[in-house]
Amino acid sequence: MTDCKTILRHILATISYRFSKSIDDVDCSFYSFQAPNGVRTPIDIINHMASVLRYLIKEISQREPIKPSGFTEDEEIKLFYDLLREADELLIEAHVPLETCLILIQGPLADILTHVGQISLLRRYFNKPITGENFMKAKIAIGNLARERQDFSNDQFK
Repeated sequence: MTDCKTILRHILATISYRFSKSIDDVDCSFYSFQAPNGVRTPIDIINHMASVLRYLIKEISQREPIKPSGFTEDEEIKLFYDLLREADELLIEAHVPLETCLILIQGPLADILTHVGQISLLRRYFNKPITGENFMKAKIAIGNLARERQDFSNDQFK
C-alpha cells in the first residue's frame, strides 16, 4: 500500500506547481483585480489559502501556527510557499494515520486546489490566461515547492 504521507506530499508539490503556474508572468495589478458579484480578489484568495495551510499544519503538528498580517502581495505569496514547505517538512517526520490523510485530502487540500483554479480563472478574466498543458506530464516532484524551481516546459502553447 502506498504511504499516505507520500500522497500528501505529492499533493503539496502539485499545489505548488499549479499555483506557480497560476501566478506566473502577471504584474502586481492582477492581485487586486476585482471580478464582479463580490468575487474575492486574487490576493484575498491567496490569503485564505495560507489560512487553510495553517489549519493543515495544525492538524499534522497539533500546534497552532502563527498568523502574520499586514503583508504586501509579494510577502503574502512568499508566506504561502513557506507554509507549503513547513507542511511538507512536518509530513516527513509526522505519523499520519490513514483517516487523517483522507480528511486532509477532502478538506484543506481539495479546498486549496479549488482556490488555485479560481486564481487561474481570474487570470482569464484579467485577459492573461495561463497556457494550456497536459498536467499528467507536468514535472512535479515531491519536495519541490519553490516557485522559482517550477518547470513549465510542458506548456503546449509556449
